Amino acid sequence: MATVEEALGIALDLHQGGRLNEAETLYRRILDAVPDQGDARHLLGVLRAQRGDAGQAVALLCRAVALRPGADAFHGNLGKAHLLAGDAARALSAFARAAHLAPDNAEHAASRDGALGRLGPGARLALDPADAVLWNERGIAVHREGRYAAAEAAFRRTLALDPEFAAAANNLAGTLYPSGRREEAVAMYRHALALQPDDCNAATNLGNVLKRLNRLGEALAWCERAWRVNPDAANTNGNLGRVLQALARPGEAVERLRRAVALNPGDSSTHSDLIFTLDLDPEVGVVEQQAERRRWAARHAAGLAPADPAFANPRDPERRLRVGYVSADFRFHSAAFAFGPVLTSHDPARVELVCYSNNPVEDAMTARLRAAAALWRPVYGLSDEELAAQIRADGIDVLVDLSGHSLGNRLLTFARRPAPVQATAWGHVTGTGLSTMDALLADPVSVPECDRPLFPETIVDLPCVLFCDSPADAPDVVPLPPAAAGRGVTFGCLNRLNKMSDPALALWCRILRAVPGARLLIKAPGAEEPTVRDRLTAAVAAHGVESERLVLIGRSSRVEHLATYGLVDIALDPFPQSGGVSTVEALWMGVPVLTLLGRTLPGRIAAAVLDAAGLPDWIVKDEEAYLRRAVAAAADVERLTRLRASLRADIVARPLGDARVYTRAVEDAYRHLWRRWCAADVAR
Repeated sequence: MATVEEALGIALDLHQGGRLNEAETLYRRILDAVPDQGDARHLLGVLRAQRGDAGQAVALLCRAVALRPGADAFHGNLGKAHLLAGDAARALSAFARAAHLAPDNAEHAASRDGALGRLGPGARLALDPADAVLWNERGIAVHREGRYAAAEAAFRRTLALDPEFAAAANNLAGTLYPSGRREEAVAMYRHALALQPDDCNAATNLGNVLKRLNRLGEALAWCERAWRVNPDAANTNGNLGRVLQALARPGEAVERLRRAVALNPGDSSTHSDLIFTLDLDPEVGVVEQQAERRRWAARHAAGLAPADPAFANPRDPERRLRVGYVSADFRFHSAAFAFGPVLTSHDPARVELVCYSNNPVEDAMTARLRAAAALWRPVYGLSDEELAAQIRADGIDVLVDLSGHSLGNRLLTFARRPAPVQATAWGHVTGTGLSTMDALLADPVSVPECDRPLFPETIVDLPCVLFCDSPADAPDVVPLPPAAAGRGVTFGCLNRLNKMSDPALALWCRILRAVPGARLLIKAPGAEEPTVRDRLTAAVAAHGVESERLVLIGRSSRVEHLATYGLVDIALDPFPQSGGVSTVEALWMGVPVLTLLGRTLPGRIAAAVLDAAGLPDWIVKDEEAYLRRAVAAAADVERLTRLRASLRADIVARPLGDARVYTRAVEDAYRHLWRRWCAADVAR
């Protein structure tokens, strides 16, 4: 009969040879015979981590460390398992212990790869504190905590020790980008690819950064390259899907994102990207949109909330409320233009404002919002569980999500029910799918009665789903539209490119053919890109419109962006997803917006704004009516002139444009929800 040591040697050979099932069986047989065999428990923990079972890996490795507290390899691999589980703080602690022990441990040896689970013949499992691997692992851990300066230092130390360590160059680029050093990130990704040209991770990461820089042609090329090399990887499918979405190719984007979700079902972020993209797909209706949100909640949020949460919040229905806002967009971002005035207009006698900022990037908008808050907490790097615990400790009465399923959301925090009342509003305000989200702040136009049963949230009506801010830096309204000067009518769309669907573009070309001399101005980040310019030019040509009648303008400063409305007579709202902040901005600059009333909440926001602005005649119900209304409006220069002169003052006179009045309505909504919770708690 083989001794334990012999059996362990056989199991390790099987493990290193990739025969994981046989290795696991033998490890478990050893532990059945000798439960305190530390090496077998350690190696079984490593194997479970290779298979993605972070929970069991951590449990096994913790026990192994308890059995052999002086083994640096055990601590090092426990750190990697904690990373796999998303626990950066415990990972750092384990790595620090490994580094402390290794100099006095004659058994230690470095693993050149450093990636958990890559065992090959003769591989060793310990970490050397002087080796690049340990610095790389430390960098990963502190990066996950949002400590980018420390992460950068660790990755640079890695590359100083081993200049050929391509994975570390990739990791360094991933730290430079969220630090705001985008071009440096691009250069470092290119360096990583020079070191390892077939690295799919670096290629797809480079594509993702280029996409965020609106260099969409380059982004598409890198993401397609990565996908062709590894079409069965979740990240190559996901990043390609995101670029296709940005290029207004939603059908293809949905296909790639669905594949990414299938390959990595536990990735809630990519699943949110799929939800976001479905809002842009002309083939998808409200039933499917809300069903996908419910699937997201069932897959990622089920069981996270306590069955009967207890709160220490004083149950006084009339006291001042502590309202917490959670967002990744407390910065210069379109979402902040929508919710910012509400935060800065709260009545301190009614609301104590607390902000949870999930983005390390700060700017002048951040400073303005921070000044309005009684408490400001940077939470980037906190796990959802840690953030939920902090919110509960802060005694928040009403917790408000400002992101929906957009980038940087913390919906899995809301799934843990850290506050008695939870609501979603203003950011990507299209529903979350969460049963723990009590309310969605909207209005009767954006969410009609017939659609409300599809939402798990209770719909609470405001004067409008969006507020119309009055930008302090907005230029004066141009007194007369260009049409009045005899230059022909200019239709314009100043929305994101991914909202400009093929059906919308086709209809806009029909309008141009029906209005001689008219032009179509499209302004969006990325519109100056050759790939985008060629696509749009070819599209209008295919619809019988001369390319000279298409004006394309890319990214600019905010003041320049608003000033562009001085070149536009009539704004054309895209579909199936309509404009939100862009509709508000057009009206503020005196430009009426023509919108097609959509079948979904994302397609009805512009209609809600126009209705609240007293412009219901600019809302139409089908494409033929859209065409007729555009042609008629282009011919009525006198009315366009009157609207140009009066719209700004008209908006300010309505709740849509009065921050104080609008915010009092928001506070009343919070009070209603709070009283309902207090009454329900008393009744129980």
